[in-house]
Amino acid sequence: MDNEDPFYIADVSYCAKQYLKWAHNLPRVKPFYAVKTNGNDFIIKIIEKMGGGFDCASIDELDAVLSVSPDIDCSKRIIYSHPCKQISHMIYFKDRGVQLTVADNDNELVKIKHYWPNVKILIRLKATHVGINEIVYENNA
Repeated sequence: MDNEDPFYIADVSYCAKQYLKWAHNLPRVKPFYAVKTNGNDFIIKIIEKMGGGFDCASIDELDAVLSVSPDIDCSKRIIYSHPCKQISHMIYFKDRGVQLTVADNDNELVKIKHYWPNVKILIRLKATHVGINEIVYENNA
């Protein structure tokens, strides 16, 4: 390593401790790590070994997970999370066994229905801020 090469130091045990804390406090809720935040191979491996899932918004992010964990069960442990999916990317994820994606508008739902009809979909909702003593309803008609 040249003295001009960038590097970083991290306490990876912190990732493991946070995962264990999550599992203890929310045993029925499975976390999906957003690979875009840090696609480091070692972090991906830790999360994979602990049973976590992965939130992948791009082919590169999915490939990063698969390069570290080629035998991962994509049908249960990968979410394709890009809000506006290219058809070729949907097919790429589908062909690798991913069975969970997201949608937050009707155009995406139509596209998903046509190109990936059997995928499970998490619907993203826009929530309006609600104060402690008020309920706000938005009419988007």
